[in-house]
Amino acid sequence: MDHTVTGIFDHVSAANDAVTALAGAGFAKDKVVQKPMSAEGVIALRRRQPKDVIVRQTMPPARAAGLGFVAGAVSGGGLGLLMGLGWLVIMGTGQAMYVGPFLATLIGFVVFGVFGALGGYIWDADLPTLDPEPPADESMLKATLVSVTTDSQNVAAAQAVMKQHKAREGVSVWKRDNGSLVPVVTA
Repeated sequence: MDHTVTGIFDHVSAANDAVTALAGAGFAKDKVVQKPMSAEGVIALRRRQPKDVIVRQTMPPARAAGLGFVAGAVSGGGLGLLMGLGWLVIMGTGQAMYVGPFLATLIGFVVFGVFGALGGYIWDADLPTLDPEPPADESMLKATLVSVTTDSQNVAAAQAVMKQHKAREGVSVWKRDNGSLVPVVTA
């Protein structure tokens, strides 16, 4: 039955040394896998984010302002047109009927568009934090995972190689059981 021995390394160089040592110990290269715990793009993005703001944007604030302007302008222009034509009778619409449907539409377009743009920008803008959070432990983001698939007789040899190259917090051993991986308790 196949076993998978995994180790997490703090530095890529230690992981590379462990992969080389596993290949030198007779493990097949296609059975040894080395993967970063997080993609480089994710690590770079987290490093570039400011620590004293809460990033909550679903889109850039400038694009949200443009979307807010369009939504506000269309709804405000439609509302102004309906009030100017007298089709929408709301208390206080006499002024809209007095200036006419064109000017009422234009005023609604501009006023609602500006408020929509302001609302869209504020909705997607970053919020300052009062007390910045302490820096998160990024050690798992920088870590590298090395795993080797082997039979039960070579598990101890694979563990020894990974421990020799300073795998973090011991080395895990897993076995395949009906398509899923189950941890193996080792002494």
